Amino acid sequence: MAVRLKDKMQGCAIAYLGFEHLPDNTFVMTIYGYWKQREAPYVLSVRFTLNKLDAVAKL
Repeated sequence: MAVRLKDKMQGCAIAYLGFEHLPDNTFVMTIYGYWKQREAPYVLSVRFTLNKLDAVAKL
């Protein structure tokens, strides 16, 4: 399964993907990139569980 945190809005540079599996079985993904039109790039972090991913995949 591929997971897209957010659509890239400009430029081609997306860097620093961090991925952490926490003791409570949640995951945190952190990435740096251009997420809004005509704005500076910034760091985006998303926390999720596999159950939430499965629920979204069924939509």
